[in-house]
Amino acid sequence: LHVRSRRQRQMCIRDSSGILFATSSSTLNQASRDALRKFAENMNANPDTDIKIIGHTDATGRYEYNMKLSEERAMSVRNFLRGYNVDVARMTSEGVGPDQPVVDNSTPENRAKNRRVEIFILPNAKMIKEAKEAAGK
Repeated sequence: LHVRSRRQRQMCIRDSSGILFATSSSTLNQASRDALRKFAENMNANPDTDIKIIGHTDATGRYEYNMKLSEERAMSVRNFLRGYNVDVARMTSEGVGPDQPVVDNSTPENRAKNRRVEIFILPNAKMIKEAKEAAGK
């Protein structure tokens, strides 16, 4: 996993291969499970953050199907992290279907890049409060 972007007090993490899922699947591949296992360890060592998980699809197939599939992909990651003791209260998940592609869907290679999950790391209320207090001193 690597940092894709930082903006507005959040950090986006994405699998470096850009491919977390096969076509029409919400099953994590082995490389993604390995990366998420390390991510879970890091999140457990840094409990003052919240985690937002967003599932994506390519644009093939019915829109309704892709929306459901993207939600299942996000939940697959959420459930995996929960299995490695990341507190479920820290996590939210949602699916956005094909609405936020990273590249156009004109080729099989590009469609593969759009079948992904992005993880946003956000400061939680405690971290924000402590940062404000520290800035005020």
